[in-house]
Amino acid sequence: MSEVQSSLRVDFSGGTLDLWPLYTFMGGAKTINISLSLQTQVSLKYLEDSSPYLVEIPQLQEAYTFKTLEEFLGHPSPNLSLLQESVRALGVVGKFHIVSRSDSPVGSGLAGSSSLLISFLKALAPESKMDLVELAHNIEARVLKTPTGTQDYYPALQAGINLIQYSDHGRQHSLIDPQNFKSWDLAPVIVHSGQAHHSGLNNWDICKAVMGETTGQTLGSLKSLAEVSEKVFKSLVDDNKKLFFKCLSDELELRSHLGDYITPQISQVFQDFKDVGIENYKVCGAGGGGCVVGFVPRAMQKNLIDKLEKKHLVLHCDWKF
Repeated sequence: MSEVQSSLRVDFSGGTLDLWPLYTFMGGAKTINISLSLQTQVSLKYLEDSSPYLVEIPQLQEAYTFKTLEEFLGHPSPNLSLLQESVRALGVVGKFHIVSRSDSPVGSGLAGSSSLLISFLKALAPESKMDLVELAHNIEARVLKTPTGTQDYYPALQAGINLIQYSDHGRQHSLIDPQNFKSWDLAPVIVHSGQAHHSGLNNWDICKAVMGETTGQTLGSLKSLAEVSEKVFKSLVDDNKKLFFKCLSDELELRSHLGDYITPQISQVFQDFKDVGIENYKVCGAGGGGCVVGFVPRAMQKNLIDKLEKKHLVLHCDWKF
């Protein structure tokens, strides 16, 4: 049985700006994220023709058996949709046994579904030279039935601090040298708010607001977020931790005016962070639920996690370079 893994991520800045056509409205944008030690895993074994198709999702305590490919592709469970569309897009015909796992809860804001999709594609097409980002982008849009960005697939394909630049010419990916960020000796404390989020719906609401409003208020907020992302890039390149933390605060203020970004559950996590002394934090992903990440001195990580675990689900992890 072959096994593949793909990283989850924390987005530093520029989320939502990776959606076409939003980045074209502001003449381009940067999105920056970092890979985590949290992963999705997919195990794949091809079976004899006489065998049934087997799909297991231990995290959800689900297991499926299908006699034919048509039966598998036609099953209505939403928990199978990413795998179904991956098999359909790649033209897989052989019988298989697939087991999928994720280190994060559903709707965490850590790009779990995007990471899982990349894991499926890497497992099913290990020798492929195709553009997996473009393929995953289209598959996920079809599954979610909303516009999707592309930033989340890169950390699942290449660990590190990912810079994705969007322009009229498309997207360009590179890795930012992590040495400055490493020198700050920060560790993540990731707390789940207890409320799942849906990034596709949140982003679609923003798209509709930009295209439908006459005031230009939402587009103005997005342009400001693009400026913040430029400053995040500068902070990482220029070794300016103070600017990086200010950008986290500025982005939070801007996004608080974009739909239901901050929910009562997220506000409670903010308060609990402050109570234990965490000053620098951000909502993961598109908000509206999911996780909040605190950036804390590495020496304090364990103690802070111990305190927060009395009230919350805390995901134990580190950055991955």
